[in-house]
Amino acid sequence: MSSKTKSAKGGKSKPKAKPKAPLPPNTGYRVVTESYPSGRGCYYGQDLDEDYVKACTVRRVVGVYATNAEAVKAARAVRDSDCQFDEWGQEYYGDRPPPYYTFDDDDANPDDDEDTTIFIEDVAKQHRVREAKLAQAKASKSPARKKNKTTASAAAGEVTTYATGTKISRDFDGKPFAGEVVSYDANAKFYKIRYKDGDEEEMTENEVKRYLVEQPKADGNDTSSAAPAAKAQKEPTSTSKPASPRTFGPQKGNFKPDENRFLRNPCRIEGGTQNLPGEYGNGPSSGKSSFEYLIQRLSDRNYAMRGLCLDGDGAKYTSYSQARVVTRCLAFLPSTDLNDHAKDETVVDAIHLDLINPKTGESYLTGENFLKAVSPDVECIFLNSYDTKQMASSAIVEAIDICKDNLKCFSITEGIVTKEILSALANCPNLRGLTLSMTKTHAGDADLAPIITSCPDLRWLYIDETSGLFRDASWQALLNDGACPDLEVLWVDSTENGDGRRNVARGDHDLIRRALNARKDVLRLCMVNPDTKLESRYVIGGAKKTDRLHGEKVKNDFMFGGW
Repeated sequence: MSSKTKSAKGGKSKPKAKPKAPLPPNTGYRVVTESYPSGRGCYYGQDLDEDYVKACTVRRVVGVYATNAEAVKAARAVRDSDCQFDEWGQEYYGDRPPPYYTFDDDDANPDDDEDTTIFIEDVAKQHRVREAKLAQAKASKSPARKKNKTTASAAAGEVTTYATGTKISRDFDGKPFAGEVVSYDANAKFYKIRYKDGDEEEMTENEVKRYLVEQPKADGNDTSSAAPAAKAQKEPTSTSKPASPRTFGPQKGNFKPDENRFLRNPCRIEGGTQNLPGEYGNGPSSGKSSFEYLIQRLSDRNYAMRGLCLDGDGAKYTSYSQARVVTRCLAFLPSTDLNDHAKDETVVDAIHLDLINPKTGESYLTGENFLKAVSPDVECIFLNSYDTKQMASSAIVEAIDICKDNLKCFSITEGIVTKEILSALANCPNLRGLTLSMTKTHAGDADLAPIITSCPDLRWLYIDETSGLFRDASWQALLNDGACPDLEVLWVDSTENGDGRRNVARGDHDLIRRALNARKDVLRLCMVNPDTKLESRYVIGGAKKTDRLHGEKVKNDFMFGGW
């Protein structure tokens, strides 16, 4: 029998129509439906703000068509098949093209929870508008910071922060080299550093601050270009003033998001894509409730850690309330951030919008691309919510091993923490800052404790509990002789619920009190199991009411976090 099929009448069947060729990229007309809370049905009587409605909106692409006429025809077919347009849609809209709204029905069903909009998007026009917005965002300027009054141009007759003779020490290949400031270029704003072996280099003010050992006394022997102005005013002849006071703790003020930060500063790790901030998630496209600002706050926390550990900064933060979130949202205020370090090859920063799929929230980061960015000179590694199928923990261990002699700061947010990762960090002799936030762990308290006892330069320890990492072994490690004597920031959130109470500190409460009180002269920012107002449930040296390690009695409600 012939392999060709026959029709019922014995003739050959008609050949199948060839599928239409796909449209060229960024062309055509897209038919879209969006469903959202109607204010009726289950939403009746509720105050539905714009952010909530946007977060609940469900978008569906019906199809993309070559011509607008084809798209209009398809949109009408969708309208006529939707029961919410029955009996009134055709008569009301007639031959009009979209958009079509179910809320145009004067007799809308009061039990309908959702309304629907049907509309057409001009793909090419949207693409042009998007490209223009991307270009504008990339060209935008960073928000202005408050100027440091002690940092100024010597040419303008003002003092410089660091005088000639300021001592610094910097490691090269793991060995310390002593040097000092020999001059300041007011135009380029660089300090010239001369090392004892005769080598010279230029440093910015932040770099001098980072490697600072000692500033010269005001003994009248300073020869910097700012000295004549100081003498004319009968001021001390040294141009060195104390650096700005190191500030710790909460700050007042309205701090606005820098919504184009990630577009201005593309991620140096390969594999990412650049998208507009408003293209991420279903929430607000800008402002403090946006997904972009969430990532910015995670980034700023890392640079606050870096600033304290490498530049000698304090640790400042602010907080703010957000609709439908009980706990106040936390935002650190670093002196320098991604705007300053985007091209800094000593920082491998994977907390970046470029590495997040705007539609799914999945990470683009792979172990291969991550390791390409790591060298022995790396001082900071910041990781965020990676896919373990693309980014195995072994790649993180390998990266730590590559730069272990220089690694100063390390963070993982919403990632997997393993015993091997913690063991690798414990072997970093110069580790100064560690942040583990909202992580899942394949490790325990006993695996974290060696970092506390083996890293004598540790100055920042931030453990946001979503696993069992900070328990008795860690608190005991803080009591060990010689354990991280310079620890200034300790932020621990490790609680449990039970026996009619919630937010009870995990572990031996007397041990926690002894560990904290033993460090009362060194800790500058101590936050233990913060409450919804971001107040510590234990205050060193505080009154009895400031000791809330025992948590609170359970009430018939629930709470959720503010990140």
